[in-house]
Amino acid sequence: MLALKSRTPPHCSRVDYCACGRTKLDIVDEKCGVCKAAKTIVIKCAKEKKLSDEVIFLFKPIICSKCNERFSDVTNLKAHNDIVHRSQTLATESSRPHSLIKTRLKSMSVTELKAALREKGLSTSGNKEILVRRLESVLPNAK
Repeated sequence: MLALKSRTPPHCSRVDYCACGRTKLDIVDEKCGVCKAAKTIVIKCAKEKKLSDEVIFLFKPIICSKCNERFSDVTNLKAHNDIVHRSQTLATESSRPHSLIKTRLKSMSVTELKAALREKGLSTSGNKEILVRRLESVLPNAK
C-alpha cells in the first residue's frame, strides 16, 4: 500500500521563511509578521474570553444590510433574512388586503410563523393552520 506524506514546500525549510510559507522579517525571528500578529490576537481573545472584532470580521465577512449582523456565509444570511426580516415585514403589510396577508402567512414555514408569534408574545403551540390563524387574529386588517 502506498503511504502518502504531506510535504512542506521546499522554500519553507530555509531560515528566512516561516513555517506558513511567508518571508520572515528577520532571520532571528521564529515566525513571520502575520503569524506573530495572529498569536497576539489569539492570546488577547483567550484572556478576554471573547472574540475580538478582527477575528469576527475574519470569520464572518457577510453583513446583513438591514440589521448589520454578521454571518460566515450567504446561506446563513439567507436563513436569517427568511426568519427575522420576513416576520418583521408582516407588520408593514397591514395596508394590504386580507387575502394577500393570508396567502403570505400560509407560505411561511412553521419556524417562521413561530418566530413571528414569539415577537408578538403569543403562544407558539399547535400545527401550521393554528399558528396562521393565531397570527391573522392579531394583524390589522385581518378581520
